[in-house]
Amino acid sequence: MKMRIANWNIERPQTGQTEKIDALETRMRQIDADIWILTESNRQVTPVPGYYSQHSGPPDRPSTVGEAWCSIWAHDELEDLSSDISDPARCTAARLQHPKVGGIIVYALILPWHTDNWQGRPNKDGVAFTEALKLYQSDWRRLTAKFPDDLLIVAGDFNQNVSDGNYYGSP
Repeated sequence: MKMRIANWNIERPQTGQTEKIDALETRMRQIDADIWILTESNRQVTPVPGYYSQHSGPPDRPSTVGEAWCSIWAHDELEDLSSDISDPARCTAARLQHPKVGGIIVYALILPWHTDNWQGRPNKDGVAFTEALKLYQSDWRRLTAKFPDDLLIVAGDFNQNVSDGNYYGSP
């Protein structure tokens, strides 16, 4: 059984940026993933007509129409699990029933980066990152307790760097 799952930060395309959105959608059709997790997303960007979607709530930063920190797109119908999310501005979750895999929970997130001020906590020494991670872990535990037989997929923008020389991530 082959399943394609893709995770992509699409860098905040704005409604009306037709050329950029067309290029993103063309690439997504070429990849043809069963499940897409998009970060720095916009509701206008769709992988292929006929996909089902779930988006995080209004971003906790200045944003334009249609923007969402996270979006989940799938071939299969999605059950909204946003009521089980502790940080709806930066996370979203959905459940689907895949014909061969069974139940799948998809949890999409954006973790704080080194200059971020998440929920009033500066990320000095990784404090905001650590606190957000603890909160999101509580969501994962709650979801896996609610659906113990389901596969859990956690994806998104972890804002971590494993090599020298990049500006993002937490120390």
